[in-house]
Amino acid sequence: MVGREFGATGVKVPVIGQGTWQLGRDGLEALRTGIELGMTHLDTAEMYTGSEEIIAEAIRGIRNRIFLVSKVLPSNASYKGTLRACDASLKRLRTESLDVYLLHWWSGSHPIEETMRAMEELVAAGKVRYIGVSNFEVDRLKQAQKALTREKITCNQVIYHLRSRAVENHVLPFCESQNRLFAVRSRRFSFAGKQTGKSAPNDRGSSRKDAASSRAEFSHSPQQLVRDL
Repeated sequence: MVGREFGATGVKVPVIGQGTWQLGRDGLEALRTGIELGMTHLDTAEMYTGSEEIIAEAIRGIRNRIFLVSKVLPSNASYKGTLRACDASLKRLRTESLDVYLLHWWSGSHPIEETMRAMEELVAAGKVRYIGVSNFEVDRLKQAQKALTREKITCNQVIYHLRSRAVENHVLPFCESQNRLFAVRSRRFSFAGKQTGKSAPNDRGSSRKDAASSRAEFSHSPQQLVRDL
C-alpha cells in the first residue's frame, strides 16, 4: 500500500484506509483482511455505535501498526464532555491513545474554544497525538485553529466523491495552502460505476445523505490519490 505523510505530522499513513460506519460483527474479518492488505488507517467515531469495540478486537496485539482515528459528537463537545468522550472511546477501543481525535462536525452546541482546550489537554496527557476536525468549511477551520494555543489542526475529514465535489472550490485549496491534510470520506462504488453503498441517516447532523454504510477513507488530496493509484 502506498503511504504518504499525514499533513504536517511527518507520520506516514496508507493513502487508503477503512471507515467503520455501520460496522457489524460480520465485518470483523473484512476489517482484519484490510489491515493485512495494508489498510491500517482505521476511522471510527463514538457515533458509530459498536464499531469501536469491533476495532478493538481487530487490532488486538497489533496496535503499533495501526493509525487510529475517532471523533467526538458535537453534542458532547464541551470541555469536560470532550474529555469524557475521549476516555470512553479509549476504553471501547482498548487502547491508551488515539492517533487523531476529530470534532465530528460543527454545530455550535458548545463554544469551539472549550472543545479545542480539551483537545489540547488530551494531547498533553498523551491520550491523543494530533487534533483534527470533520466537515468544516474554511471560516470554521480558521476559528478552530484560532482557538488552539499550542497545537495545530492536522486534518479536515470531508465527504468527497463524483457526485459531491463542492470542497474543490474553497476547502481543498485552503487545506493545501495550510499544509493540512484533506482526508476524504467517500461513498462505495461498484466496478461498473453504479453506487452500491447505502446512505447514512445523519452523519453530519444534517438532512443531507452524504455518508455510506461502507466507506473508504482517503488520507490525501484527490490529486495525490490519483497519482498514487
